[in-house]
Amino acid sequence: MNPIRDDTVVRESKYADIYKPFGTNISPSTPLSAFGARRGEVSPLWRKTSPFRLWRDIAFGRAGGGINGMVSLSNHNRVKVINNSGMSFIEVVIAMAIITVAIIGMVAAINSNVFLAENTRETSLAINAARAMVETLQDYPAFTGTFAAYSGVNASFDVTGLEAVTGAPNGKPGQIIFPGSGGRLLESVTDTRLGMPYDLNGDGDAIDDATADYKILPVTVRVEWQTRNGPKFYQLHTILVQK
Repeated sequence: MNPIRDDTVVRESKYADIYKPFGTNISPSTPLSAFGARRGEVSPLWRKTSPFRLWRDIAFGRAGGGINGMVSLSNHNRVKVINNSGMSFIEVVIAMAIITVAIIGMVAAINSNVFLAENTRETSLAINAARAMVETLQDYPAFTGTFAAYSGVNASFDVTGLEAVTGAPNGKPGQIIFPGSGGRLLESVTDTRLGMPYDLNGDGDAIDDATADYKILPVTVRVEWQTRNGPKFYQLHTILVQK
């Protein structure tokens, strides 16, 4: 078998249609020296395979690349195929789906943090307002007049930063609730949170109207406000005593 010289070319034109789709870097007239054969030597690739098998292996990735690759020369007498086909449509769709899921998760996390911060702020306003009202009731100058002073229309109060729920008494979020009805302080009212019924005037029973002679004054301060997720309330139960 004679050595294949540097100027020897592939003449099998019947394979031209196979070579053509793979770019101008591969053609039937490509010198064998392009595949690693030095002058006066037989190329290692051509020593073991036919021209058709060589081009087939290059085209279908058996020489190191894929159908859409381009052949480049290395310094080690071998053919190297570089794949520059880019991303496929499926890969683009998958990448977009992953990005979409990540964005949705990030937006949900931001909304959750915003809602949590808002809820914490509003709850703090309600707690502080209820405690401040209890102190106001306790510090009223005439203890026996506290009930009358904060009954009826005066039993409601505003809380800055909170929106009253629909139908709130007097349209205000804060409410002062004494045990009784009709403007009367009644010992017989049942309210376990306040320990009622209870003897409020100290006469030994728990059946009286203690509006005018109470010695202790049970009270509930309730703050109810509207949030983005619906109504919310905070209640503070306590018993006021004369100082």
